Amino acid sequence: MSAPAYPPPAYPPTDWPPLITRAQRPRWVLWRDALITFFMWGVLALILWSELAVVAEAIQVLRGKSDAQIDLELQLFWRRMQPLIGVIAVLVLLLFLSLLVSRRRRREALLAPQPAPLPRAAVARVARMSADELLAAKAPQVVTVFEEADGRYRVEAGRLSGQAPPSAR
Repeated sequence: MSAPAYPPPAYPPTDWPPLITRAQRPRWVLWRDALITFFMWGVLALILWSELAVVAEAIQVLRGKSDAQIDLELQLFWRRMQPLIGVIAVLVLLLFLSLLVSRRRRREALLAPQPAPLPRAAVARVARMSADELLAAKAPQVVTVFEEADGRYRVEAGRLSGQAPPSAR
């Protein structure tokens, strides 16, 4: 007896959270991610500039330099940070508006009536099967669906794709 072509899924999933780690990504996505990362590190450095200046001042004081001789350039830092603070405020506002719109859409979707189920005949017509074939295809838990060259679907129950049919075992 041969092993199944596809092992049964593990419960609970062992690969959680679902991270895409080995996906083929276009080169422009890699460049975009790298540029955004370097930009954000730059923004962090600007935000931490005053804290780094205070640390540098403390080191200079420990080395014997007077506090009066050290200029932290906080006025220049504030002038440089004002546009960034404006961008941050706009982004936070957009995020908040997006939150409100998403919550409204979710609430409306939850309150909307559920659509009526499609009649079996319509589903069978779309699948190019008879209603009895469709009903028989829904009964087993494991089925393999084949699309024929003419566009019709053929359903084989009780085996995984790639396994030999039960009669060949």
